[in-house]
Amino acid sequence: KTTDTTLPQEFMNHQTARHVFGLSRSYLYLLANDGRIRSISTCKPGATRGKRLFDAASIRAFLNSHAA
Repeated sequence: KTTDTTLPQEFMNHQTARHVFGLSRSYLYLLANDGRIRSISTCKPGATRGKRLFDAASIRAFLNSHAA
């Protein structure tokens, strides 16, 4: 499986977000639940499970707002 990492990703899963931003899975979910970053679920209609994706721009904005 190859992925072009030269293009900025608009949405990313928690593994990629951890690699890019250094934030843990639990912290990403906490931020998303608090409305401090955006996320979407790709759950199919009627399904109980799906894939949670996090908005890279909102993570960057959150981190920039906390820069010293």
